[in-house]
Amino acid sequence: MPLLQLCWLQILFFIVFIEAGLEKSRTKGLEKSMAKRVRGWQLEMESGRQVQRKGKVLEKVHALEKAEPNPSSLATRLLHLWGSGLLSATMIKELASLAMEDGASHPELIKLAESGNWGAQPGNIHKQVMKKFCANVKLAEPSHISVKCIDAKTSLEKLDQAAVMLPHLHFAALAEHYPMFCQEAFSLGKGSLEKFWEGVQKVGDDRLEGHPMCLEKHWKQKSIPLFLHGDGVEYQNRDSMMVWSWGCMLGDQSSLEKHILLAAFPKSCTTKETWPSIWKVLRCSFDALGKGLHPTHDSDGKPLEKGSPLFGKAGKPLHPNGHRAYVFAVQGDYE
Repeated sequence: MPLLQLCWLQILFFIVFIEAGLEKSRTKGLEKSMAKRVRGWQLEMESGRQVQRKGKVLEKVHALEKAEPNPSSLATRLLHLWGSGLLSATMIKELASLAMEDGASHPELIKLAESGNWGAQPGNIHKQVMKKFCANVKLAEPSHISVKCIDAKTSLEKLDQAAVMLPHLHFAALAEHYPMFCQEAFSLGKGSLEKFWEGVQKVGDDRLEGHPMCLEKHWKQKSIPLFLHGDGVEYQNRDSMMVWSWGCMLGDQSSLEKHILLAAFPKSCTTKETWPSIWKVLRCSFDALGKGLHPTHDSDGKPLEKGSPLFGKAGKPLHPNGHRAYVFAVQGDYE
């Protein structure tokens, strides 16, 4: 490496290090600043690679970071908007890049900004954001089942795979890995469930007549009322998609936060047998929610075999406190 370039890199490192120390002094008073490091610094010194954006040369040197940096408020908000479907992965990457141009240097913003090879490969942005920020998400994976449908290219009937989010697995995953969110989403605290069921009894709701949950001990404290929602949503200019979702009837969350996806399928590709095949599997899952236990049999009534992904937890409680959930209302505009 030429001597002049080496001196320039050393001076640049010294300036960045001093500025980071001053910034920490301003935010934490007289606390002694912790040692910091530059991610990928040696690789950058060896390769000397630079990335050009909008006519400016941007060195791919990661910002200085603390041993345990606080989450970036901006990155958190961008990810929330992306997760809610309000912004695309490409858009949050663009906003993170603009924030860096204005001087932001938080590691989480850099992770967003560098997605898709710093925007050079936009088709990879979504995948890389998922890998960087959602790798440790412990939610249930979708189950894939074979359904009869219409091939959009040939208009002929065929067998294809439909992804289904089984509600009992989703509920169990939330109870195990995200207990605080589960308590809030399903109103498991402060006597909310008992208050709801007492109100239902008070008005003489006929949906309680002969309901099996009423035979259980402490059912008012353990039973969660669920809604099912089905409606068509915009899919493309000449088609729409039928979407089914579910959630707790109680709680203060927004409609977007309450609804948990079950399954979706384009209407133009649907046959008379498409949704019955999907609902056969979903009904088995909702039955498991009502019992509060992982199922021991499949949707055909056959005992689960060792090779089944559901076999390992068969018969075990879905929630450590024995909570169960029952569909109590059907909403939407399903034909």
